[in-house]
Amino acid sequence: MKKIITTNRRQFLTGAGGFLLSIPLLPSLLSQSASASPSNSVNRFVSILRRDGAPIAFWPDLNFSDLTKLAPTAHGIELSKIQGDLSYCFGEKYNALRNQMLILKSINGMEKNADHGSQSILTAMNYKKFPENTGSYPAYESIDQMIIEKLYENDPFAKQLNIQYSWSSKRKSYSYTLENGSLKNLPAYNNPFSVFNDFFNFSNNDSQIQIENNNLVIDKVLEHFNSVKNNRRISRDDKKRLDEFAQEIFETQKKLNEAFPKNSCSIPTNVTNDNYTTLADKIELTFKVMSLAIKCDRTRQINLDFNPDTLIGNYFNGKQHHGVSHSNNADTVKIFADMHKWHHDFIADFLVSLQGEDPYNPGKSFLENTLVFMSNEIGNQGNSSQSGNDANHIRVDVPCVLFGNVNSYFKTGMYIDYRNSNTHKNGRWYRPVGHPYNQVLTTIMDSFGVPYTRWEKNGVVGYGDYTGTKYSKSHPDIMSLGNKRDPLPGIS
Repeated sequence: MKKIITTNRRQFLTGAGGFLLSIPLLPSLLSQSASASPSNSVNRFVSILRRDGAPIAFWPDLNFSDLTKLAPTAHGIELSKIQGDLSYCFGEKYNALRNQMLILKSINGMEKNADHGSQSILTAMNYKKFPENTGSYPAYESIDQMIIEKLYENDPFAKQLNIQYSWSSKRKSYSYTLENGSLKNLPAYNNPFSVFNDFFNFSNNDSQIQIENNNLVIDKVLEHFNSVKNNRRISRDDKKRLDEFAQEIFETQKKLNEAFPKNSCSIPTNVTNDNYTTLADKIELTFKVMSLAIKCDRTRQINLDFNPDTLIGNYFNGKQHHGVSHSNNADTVKIFADMHKWHHDFIADFLVSLQGEDPYNPGKSFLENTLVFMSNEIGNQGNSSQSGNDANHIRVDVPCVLFGNVNSYFKTGMYIDYRNSNTHKNGRWYRPVGHPYNQVLTTIMDSFGVPYTRWEKNGVVGYGDYTGTKYSKSHPDIMSLGNKRDPLPGIS
């Protein structure tokens, strides 16, 4: 058998012209030295940004009296105790994911003048209006950049995937680095076809540039694939894993070739009801490529800006995502909830795809060693005139949901409400005063072992901006700040 190329416990099939195809790890074909050498667990971090706030139907239908006190400012309930679906937006597909979820409520962004904008999602900084810093706060790189250092310690294969799915093909990512003290916003791919080429054609230099892909990649390595599959050393589990990968990558690339014209780099903007299925296919393929990249260890860190917005207008009775997010009309409130459920179903399918056995972490699933963080740029839908709903269409009550359990850090399967005694109403709809969004980010970094000495800057305690002056709803005097280095209470 022609040997599999193995580097840093990553394996590749070879084809003509030096072509290399990443494949999932096949432990039975590792050399004795590679199998015997100690290997740390492979962890991963995925962030998913949703925009324009969340409808009330996003949240489980709970009253404060349903919750049990976990800490002075943390009250929760096990998700398994919620009857029926978790909520309208977290429908049936999420029932099998409950024990790997954490839903966090009463989380407030404190960035100066923060409202719409992706810049704060992984920074807790309003770089949209203050590109370098905010008052006395220094510029912070986004948390993914510090987590990557932990994910790829002494590993030359470090590779991040930033991808955006929106009405604009020119939008950058929400990932920020610091280069010689200057802030740099990283670019993003804008369709899964480009990602597939760059992440699986290993002979091609990493780039943001579309390359031609006339042949199915599995055909390019078919001779080596058959040789490996028929090897007497390969275990039954590894043979099954290889077959499943071949089928998955074949179907994914076939759909990509059908969905994207040759040399196309952008998503068409003239979406109609007639080709809406194509739009859904493209979103599905985005998540499929993300899943494959994780399974083949081509990346351990992904940021997805998931915001079709105007592209889905014709499907939802001519309504567009941002437009209905500001409405208090009953019909558009329902449409906004339908839009969120539609988006969430794609995310659920992605999460389920990570529940298979993880050969890089024997005895666990991919999801168990991955943290998926889904958040939003702002809080709830609507405006102040909406009846029965505080409608905080700013960074108050920002939706934050975690999936997976990297390093077994989290107490998963919980809904936790972080409102404090400054919250004046205890019904389902309330103006929340709780914990800062900054603390969600520092908790995530702590789960990956990033010390506070790495994320604090210029001697300023904490991470990000704690100004909290927008509409006086997240003022530091009323927020639960506590020790800015501590993780969220009741979460681990």
